[in-house]
Amino acid sequence: MRWLEFLGIVPRGNSQALRLTDHDAWEVGETRDAAAFYRALHHLVTSTSVLYLEGSTEKHVPRFLDTVPAEHPRQVAIGTVFPSSDVYHVSATPHNLNALADLIDRYGIALPAIHTHLYDELGMILEWHDAFTQPMLVSSRVPEEQVRRFANDIGQSFARAHAA
Repeated sequence: MRWLEFLGIVPRGNSQALRLTDHDAWEVGETRDAAAFYRALHHLVTSTSVLYLEGSTEKHVPRFLDTVPAEHPRQVAIGTVFPSSDVYHVSATPHNLNALADLIDRYGIALPAIHTHLYDELGMILEWHDAFTQPMLVSSRVPEEQVRRFANDIGQSFARAHAA
């Protein structure tokens, strides 16, 4: 990946950017209900959580995200090298998460972003590449009961990922 940085294809520092490195993370099944997903995130957020969205898919989402930027975003490893995608760092407050879910419901948005992550000052909490089509990973530092409530709210099962 460093050679992609050298060539200017990915942002400088991407190889050291924030990503989930937890080899014993929780794996939660994918949901197709974007509004339910954003409403359920309150089970995983901390007081400093930031929602990261990459690759918006329609105009209403970026318009909203531009109005609620996080104050001190961290560099997150990009999920799409080419073509380059738009990225947003949003304070993951209950108000912002519910407002995003309401927007998704109002406009019938099936796929608000290609990649969706949640992080805080300790690192990545949730990493979801190919959001709404693949299972997501939740850091093992999140207690099982919180993961259970999150998974239940989106109608999915969860288990340890046990990466090889």
